[in-house]
Amino acid sequence: MSRKNIFELLKKKWNTIEELRRIYTLLNTKCIQVSSTKDESVFEFVNNYCFYDWKNRNSYLNAQDMAVDLKINIDKIPSNLSKKSIVTHLEFASNIIMLCDNQLFEDENDFKYYPEYRILDENLNRTLDYLHYQLAELKDEEKVIIIKKEHL
Repeated sequence: MSRKNIFELLKKKWNTIEELRRIYTLLNTKCIQVSSTKDESVFEFVNNYCFYDWKNRNSYLNAQDMAVDLKINIDKIPSNLSKKSIVTHLEFASNIIMLCDNQLFEDENDFKYYPEYRILDENLNRTLDYLHYQLAELKDEEKVIIIKKEHL
């Protein structure tokens, strides 16, 4: 009997809930440098620099306030989410990342980010790819939606 190496073992293992937890852990990780003495999480950064100017804010006070109406607990992802709820979580995260990207990458800003920020984007896209979804950014409307990938 031949032994499988760790990469063969890991290749077959995928847990969407665990991937979602990783994404939300990264959203809560202090991975953006706002000054030489202060780092913020993506949620903190969006709340402090982006949320109030977002045209899709409605009357919400911050990202967490919006998450509550979406039935998203940004600190603890449950183990029993439906695929529909998983996609809602990913779409919410995608919009938070879009807001953050728009502010981070403006030419006049001096914000810096740590590698975890790029890992966040990569993990989100891998999860969407696994689920056969993709992002569609509607720039004029300042939002990102998730759509099913078209199979050719």
